[in-house]
Amino acid sequence: MLWLICYDVSDDRQRSRVAETLEECGTRVQKSVFEVEASSAQIGRLAARLERLLDLATDSLRSYPLCEGCRRRALASGTEPVGEGRSYEVV
Repeated sequence: MLWLICYDVSDDRQRSRVAETLEECGTRVQKSVFEVEASSAQIGRLAARLERLLDLATDSLRSYPLCEGCRRRALASGTEPVGEGRSYEVV
């Protein structure tokens, strides 16, 4: 399943670590928004990994599943269609 993951992190160093982690397993579609192809279990592990990098009192992390129907109806302008980024393996 395709997941849309977005974050808002106030600390520059923490934000860089979150971005680096997501770049290992997904496609950056905007500055703090990534598309990740993964199962629910894989996203749970990724979210837990990312949450360790956050200050949950000031930062936020959101993950939205995009079903196949939603994926087909999604609109995108620019370099890559929705969900058409590189292949990754989420651990």
